[in-house]
Amino acid sequence: MSLVTKIEIADSPAKLSKHASEEFSLHEYLSDQADWNASFWIFEVDRLDNYCQNLLNLFNSTTDGFSFQALWAGEYPKSQQTVSISELIALLKNNRLGTSTRYLVKARMSMENYEEIEPKTLPRWVTIPLGMVLAPFTLICVIGSSALLLAPNVPPSFLTVSLGTLFLAGSLWVFYLSLRLLFVSPKGQASFITPIGLRAIALVFALIPIVSLLLGTFWEKPLIHSFMTTVYIGLVLRLWGIAKHRAQNA
Repeated sequence: MSLVTKIEIADSPAKLSKHASEEFSLHEYLSDQADWNASFWIFEVDRLDNYCQNLLNLFNSTTDGFSFQALWAGEYPKSQQTVSISELIALLKNNRLGTSTRYLVKARMSMENYEEIEPKTLPRWVTIPLGMVLAPFTLICVIGSSALLLAPNVPPSFLTVSLGTLFLAGSLWVFYLSLRLLFVSPKGQASFITPIGLRAIALVFALIPIVSLLLGTFWEKPLIHSFMTTVYIGLVLRLWGIAKHRAQNA
């Protein structure tokens, strides 16, 4: 009686010849402590390196993977488990290969499969009308957010300045998304916002404290506006740095 290793190539069960099956026999690697009544086989794992490499080479030569089982002669698999090739090798090297388990080794997903599951982009006849509808509304949001920050009749406070800044940043982001729907093809490889767009947003944030000084609202709450000016400067520097990085990698 012996340990019988059986491998079947998924795309062609007859592809593995008899001598190849003998090449992948695990019987000679069994440890003296191995027991066919146990849940897992015990191997001399320090001798399995070449075996595992050959198993990996076999896997790389297939398109759909293979099935693998190592059962005592005359026994049949009682359970089935789907694993990757790395998981199967780990089971072997950690003495966790089941004595009555059949393993289905998954094949790597090909690039064709990735293309099949990749979500389809919206056609231009959908994105252009959608951008035409969203752009005016988002532009109004940008103007309203700016008014909340710069209008003299809005009492400046930490809450109004913080909310105004948050709304302005969000409105600008959505406004650029609306413009992207209009002018950028979804199938293109362009960045979400170009370096020029990032610099334009940075200039908007740079103008906020300047306009606040010109309108005189800065001196109504100098501490709050000083803090927010520091935040604006940080945003300007960060956006400018991102734009420079994108321009260099373009």
